[in-house]
Order: sequence, then C-alpha cells, then structure tokens
Amino acid sequence: METFESIWDAIEPPEHAEHMKARADVMFAVVERISALELSPAEAADRLGVKRSRIYELQAGKVNLFSLDKLVDFAARLGIHIQVITTGAA
Repeated sequence: METFESIWDAIEPPEHAEHMKARADVMFAVVERISALELSPAEAADRLGVKRSRIYELQAGKVNLFSLDKLVDFAARLGIHIQVITTGAA
C-alpha cells in the first residue's frame, strides 16, 4: 500500500498537489486568525473586503474556491506574514 504525505498527494498530480497544499496552509492560517481575533463573519468579511458568504466558504475549508494570491491578500489584511520554505533535491 502506497503512503502519501498529504491527501493532496494522493488525489492530485504533483504540480497541482503542491498548489493545493500551499493554499490549504494559508487558508488554515487565515481561518485561525479570524477565530483568534474573535471576528464575526460580518466583521471578517468587512476586514477582508469580501461578502460574508466567502467567509463561510473559508471556514468550511473550500480550498478549491480560493487562489493562493487571494489567500495571501487575506493573510496580509489580517497581519499574517507568509514565508515560503522549499524542500527537496537541489
């Protein structure tokens, strides 16, 4: 039985899996910050410049509905600093 590092590695081609993992990581950080700041969905939507329905999609983990660029924008608006770390063969 083959084992995978993440669910994305199991269900996506390698190049797409890496995008999905990055998006999921940033999404998790954004959702955690919204929770830590105790923002209501309306407050979070106002702060991020989106409709409340987008906050519900974030909180539901619908990673496929958000680009990495948009998630990084959200993170910046919440004071989250993104750091990219690469691993693997040189």
